[in-house]
Amino acid sequence: MKRVRVGGVEIAYRVAGDEASLDAPIVFAHGAAGSSLAWLGQLRALSSVAPAIALDLPGHGHSPGAPLASIGEARTHILGFLDALKIARAILVGHSMGGAILLDFALIHPDRIVGLALVSTSAKLGVSPAILHAIEHEWHAVPRLFASVGFAPGAEADTVRRVADMIHATRPEVALADFRVCNDFDLRARLGEIATPALVISGDADLMTPIRHAEFLAAQMKNATFVRVPGVGHMLPFEAPQALNDALRAFVAARPNP
Repeated sequence: MKRVRVGGVEIAYRVAGDEASLDAPIVFAHGAAGSSLAWLGQLRALSSVAPAIALDLPGHGHSPGAPLASIGEARTHILGFLDALKIARAILVGHSMGGAILLDFALIHPDRIVGLALVSTSAKLGVSPAILHAIEHEWHAVPRLFASVGFAPGAEADTVRRVADMIHATRPEVALADFRVCNDFDLRARLGEIATPALVISGDADLMTPIRHAEFLAAQMKNATFVRVPGVGHMLPFEAPQALNDALRAFVAARPNP
């Protein structure tokens, strides 16, 4: 792990490829109760087309810090991270909550984005009361709950275990804050303002953010391409890394020059 100071907060990150050549790198933002571990299947695979960087948001993974107070606060951390690494423009990739953060980022800082990839996410991230209750009162049951709603039937046991381990490495108060800020997020009325070239990709067995949400995203944004992944649930980066890598590689190859 590497580390950089962002506004008095230490941000840990993983990098694959030539960090000395950070010309429009790919920067990955993880989902709620997650970390940069979510992107291990993408970092090495995508580093052949551009430097690839996955950060741990404050309080997640190897980054210390308090729970997130809002999607806007997370967006500010992303901006500070890009500034600290002297990245003028990037291809931003976000999963679930990470996608929500990057949608907000695209509205405020479109000049910093070459392309935007939104994975298993939505312009409105309503959260099941059962998830909020489990995080607050039955933390030990959360990985089992995610196994039932986060994956398509028949997902490999090792894949489910890796996600459970990632979630359990997150402090309960951080996870609860993540899902609360997700529950408050609603950008549906402003999607038409986003003109950044975008890829929207979703599994059609996603129970947490059903595929109709991804279809709505792609339809409302001005310059978006939609990719459907059959038989895959919410944890697409874990469940179908090759399908995601293929879609991202094609998206990066088609990007305009920064």
